[in-house]
Amino acid sequence: MNKKIDGLDSLRFLCALTVVFAHIGPPPIFSFFEQTNAIKLIQGVYNNLLAPGSPAVIVFFVISGFCIHSAYVKAQKIALAKYYSRRYVRIGLPVLTVVVVINLLGINLDAILWSLIAEICYYTVYPLLLAARNRFGWLPILGVSYALAYLTILVAPHSPGSIYYHSFGFWLSPIIGLPCWILGCLLAEKVSQPQESVSRTAIWGWRLALLTLSFSCMTLMFQLGVAQYWTLDLFAIVVFFWLGREINYARRVKPNPRLEEWGSWSYSLYLCHLVVAKLIAQSLFGWSESLVWLISIVLILVFSYSFYLAVERPAHVLAKKLTASKSMSRPFSKDLVAYSLKERG
Repeated sequence: MNKKIDGLDSLRFLCALTVVFAHIGPPPIFSFFEQTNAIKLIQGVYNNLLAPGSPAVIVFFVISGFCIHSAYVKAQKIALAKYYSRRYVRIGLPVLTVVVVINLLGINLDAILWSLIAEICYYTVYPLLLAARNRFGWLPILGVSYALAYLTILVAPHSPGSIYYHSFGFWLSPIIGLPCWILGCLLAEKVSQPQESVSRTAIWGWRLALLTLSFSCMTLMFQLGVAQYWTLDLFAIVVFFWLGREINYARRVKPNPRLEEWGSWSYSLYLCHLVVAKLIAQSLFGWSESLVWLISIVLILVFSYSFYLAVERPAHVLAKKLTASKSMSRPFSKDLVAYSLKERG
């Protein structure tokens, strides 16, 4: 099992909070001002800086690929029964719980479910990707994934005028996001090797560059109509280089322990925030924007943490118990539940 990487939970929490802001809006400080053209322009810049939801999902994809592959960078075999059971239980039980709730309440959560379906797809094909890595290396696979992503964009049907990353629906959007996830796998191998230390000045330079590029992608979409599916796979390349430096920096400078703690329930925050936000919006219709936002953010955080304690954390425990059996770790030659993979080179 891979060792926990410092800093990743903090980044997960910040990304999840960014997605929350994308759906309910960042702190509504401009509601106190007269809505002149100048204020609207400043507010647009403010929203694009604090609430770039889709770029945050791209960071999630890269981190996900990194975390999955970091456990198998030097593995000679992967037990399929153990791998699939753990992955599906950990991600599946919380998702299933939320899906049941939204069906009962009649709430549409396509805005987040597409990315969860993409994650399940990536977990499912990972053993095949690993086998291909052992034979060809990650760079050719990455190249093929980019070619497939942009070919899908060019030829696959989607809603006319749709400019969002998930415009191609539940089953084609994962193809477009696959290069981002594979970049995370490539990063896992890169950071497993000795790396140069990263200074505080350098890491803040990279953070500013990433924020600027994220803002640019959002501005291109809203102001010029440049669809996110054209820009965000390229944005992922910068995420790859930035995230590697964040990981190296966290080895020398420990991240904020509170952010690390909050990051442990970022998945629940991502899953639950839109349900809570929509229920509050329906219940408090007509209330002041600032008050609704404050109530929303407080209840989202409280409910998400409660969901983590009640559903997500028990799912993690259950996944470990279900996969503790030695029979799930047998090599392919002894049992047809595992691949035998030779380490490349």
